[in-house]
Amino acid sequence: MNLKHHADDQEYLTCYLSAYKFTHGTNPNDISYIKDINFNYCGCSPGFISLFNSDAAEIIGTNDYQLSYFQPFRQIVESIWQQESQICKERSVRKFLYITPAQSAYIVHKSAIINPVTKNVIGIHGDLSKLVLPHPIATICQIKGNNIEEEAFEPREINEYERIHQQLSERRQMILFFCLHRYSASETAEVLTTLGYNISIQRVNEHITKLKYIFRVKSKDALIDKATKLNFQCTFPRKLLKIGSYPLDNNDMLILDH
Repeated sequence: MNLKHHADDQEYLTCYLSAYKFTHGTNPNDISYIKDINFNYCGCSPGFISLFNSDAAEIIGTNDYQLSYFQPFRQIVESIWQQESQICKERSVRKFLYITPAQSAYIVHKSAIINPVTKNVIGIHGDLSKLVLPHPIATICQIKGNNIEEEAFEPREINEYERIHQQLSERRQMILFFCLHRYSASETAEVLTTLGYNISIQRVNEHITKLKYIFRVKSKDALIDKATKLNFQCTFPRKLLKIGSYPLDNNDMLILDH
């Protein structure tokens, strides 16, 4: 189907939708959508419909403010609206981390749909993929800059990662995260308490002492050094995630699902 010769924007969008439905319309594993320039849904895949626990008739022709799924989460809708407005303004492609109300994590690629004849932005195309934590072997190999097929990773280091990971409770994961980002014990206690995890400075320090024991080091600096070598600085504790949609840059973080 040739999309290059439609001078009318609505005609181009209609043709674009036909092509989209042909490639995405029957795949249950595809999670994607099309919105028009007013951010009303005009196309969505079976996987996207399932994500919203809805049906196509309820989604098509509405915007996120009107969807019953988003009614309790107006702040999410406002952030999505601002993000997509910016994409249209910049005529760009951007990537986001989306945490659903069900606490599932997705990477969302959004791009402006542009009519090549009129050069007008006529909508948004979004594709979602489930965010998963890579296997520890792959994660560790990434910091060495090696492909798994190119060089076998030492079993000693793999076992070390797994040994430590198994001993990290949710609370220890969060405190390790703040240690790796150079938060003091008092700052860590303040942030965690603000997030609803009531904890004292003394208790934070007790967790840090336990972390040093788990990592088999004698100082906080040594803890940070060893955790960084094992790539723990690229994990983000799921308990710190809040429902919403967040822009991602090139320093994407992994989600640690304990």
